[in-house]
Amino acid sequence: MDRFVKRLRLENQVPEKDDAGAQVIICQYSDEYLAMGFTWTGDPDCPSPPCIVCGEKLANSAMVPAKLKRHLTTKHHDVAHKDKEYFQRSLSLTFRG
Repeated sequence: MDRFVKRLRLENQVPEKDDAGAQVIICQYSDEYLAMGFTWTGDPDCPSPPCIVCGEKLANSAMVPAKLKRHLTTKHHDVAHKDKEYFQRSLSLTFRG
């Protein structure tokens, strides 16, 4: 069945092998995610996306635009319409000190 199923791989996904030899997709951070209220932390090879608004850290598998937008619109509907500059200011204020 696998030969008939073609998966669309996004440009920010990197295939890797886990301990059992199974293929695992590691998503890489894109600067476009800042417009959805997310930055990255952790290992640069396998980053995790923390929300700038609430600080909730999502799994690496959630680092796809649809899941990040869903978090922003369901949990932070009051700032979901804000632009990228708003989240840049919030990020600089959060990590300023």
